[in-house]
Formats: sequence, C-alpha cells, structure tokens
Amino acid sequence: MRSCKLLRRTAVASTLSVGLMLPGMAKAELESFTGRFETASKNCLKTTSGGASERCWRVQIDGRTESVLSIHFFSDGEEPGSIETLTFVVALPDADAIVPLRCQLGRCALEAPSWAGPVNSVSVARYSNDGLAVSVPKAWPAKDGRCAREDNTIRCSAVGPNGGQIRAEATL
Repeated sequence: MRSCKLLRRTAVASTLSVGLMLPGMAKAELESFTGRFETASKNCLKTTSGGASERCWRVQIDGRTESVLSIHFFSDGEEPGSIETLTFVVALPDADAIVPLRCQLGRCALEAPSWAGPVNSVSVARYSNDGLAVSVPKAWPAKDGRCAREDNTIRCSAVGPNGGQIRAEATL
C-alpha cells in the first residue's frame, strides 16, 4: 500500500516538474525576437502629415514577430509634460536573413547594422502628463512607406491619408 502511494506521489511530482519546465523552454524560443529596444536620441526629428518638423527625444523598437517591428518616435506634446508618439509598423522582407533585434527576457539589443522594410501602417498617439491617453490614437495604412537602419540612424517615411509626407529620423 505504501509503495503505491509513493509511486503516485513520484508520478505527480515528475509530471509537475516537467510541466513547470516546458514554459521556460518555450519562452527562450519566443523571446529571440520579442521585446523592446529603447534609447535616447539627441538627433531626432519627426514630421506628421502637413505639419512642421518637431524634435523627438526617444526611439523605441518593439519586436512583435520575426518579421514585424513597431518603431516609435517620442516627442513632447502640446501641454507641459505630455507626450506624442509617431509609430511606424514595419514588415521585414526576409526574417531569416535579417535579425534586427536579439532579445532575452523582453530586453533587446540591435543586432543587424543595416536593414530595411516596407511600412504597413502609421499611427499618432497623445498622452497626458499622467501617462493617460488623451484621445483614441489616429492610425492609417501607409502608402509608399519604408523604414531603414543605416549608418546608426533609423529613417522612416510614408505617405499619409491626405497625401502628405510623414517622416521620422533618429541617430541611435
């Protein structure tokens, strides 16, 4: 009787330990491209459709999948302490050949010295000085858009819904 209980307990413990190990094993595979790279930029400019160029101060690159990146350019908003972000969603043409981000536990480093891809969409979001969204972000499909990293600079451009150019450039 005791050996039966011991056998059951051992089986349950083994099953639990394998179950606890599997998420960690899967996580390592997923996190090779999922995460965020963020850096301050002294040389950052962004232009929204029909607007004047504005200084931006931070660039954030989010790895979404092996072939999709979101590139955010942060600037001061209209009110003191508020923030505006201009975001380009980029599709990388060949994820096997280009690995722009190398991530571990959600933190990423820029891997490839140069890469480029078409922009799928562009959005603008505004946040108050409390970090709360001021309104619903404005987003639209991009026309003739492209983002690239060359010479330690990220450059993105797209044609907006009214035909105006939307651009951002930052030195990393």
